[in-house]
Amino acid sequence: MRSLKGHFEVVGQEQMVKFKSMQATGKVMIMSMEAPISIASKRPAKIRIVLEFQGSEIIQAYDGETAWSINPMSGSADPIEITGPEADGLIESSDFDGQLWNYKEKRHQLELEGTEEWEGTEVYVLKLTKKKGDIDYYYLDTESQLVIRYKSDSCSPNIAVVILSAFEHYSPKYVS
Repeated sequence: MRSLKGHFEVVGQEQMVKFKSMQATGKVMIMSMEAPISIASKRPAKIRIVLEFQGSEIIQAYDGETAWSINPMSGSADPIEITGPEADGLIESSDFDGQLWNYKEKRHQLELEGTEEWEGTEVYVLKLTKKKGDIDYYYLDTESQLVIRYKSDSCSPNIAVVILSAFEHYSPKYVS
């Protein structure tokens, strides 16, 4: 897929596969409030997500074997093992190279759904159907080839979950 190849070239995916760890920071909106988030990842499949919300640190992590969280807002400051769809999502997030890289080896299916406009920018719409049936949409800027929007539709036994993410101000910092 040409648009995906261009994306991997722009982000330097061939170099990124050599990285052993990565850290990202950003902001999320929760109930119309902005909250800082940091994500630390380490090969082969480890991740730690820290969200600061209303004076508390909410932590989710996967150490390669166990998914767990600490959420003082739920009444406990102790780590609690995560299971089921929530653990599956966290484990999937620990894929250091992302779901698009080597998607066929991960038994996902990828389709180019076409182009559309999003906030004044023409984007390629990529539909990724994952092996368990969840669907992600990646919106790649047709000029920069960067992902500027992401949408995930997931189903758990009790609830449908939709995650929308918008990306801007890319500023990679490489540490050798």
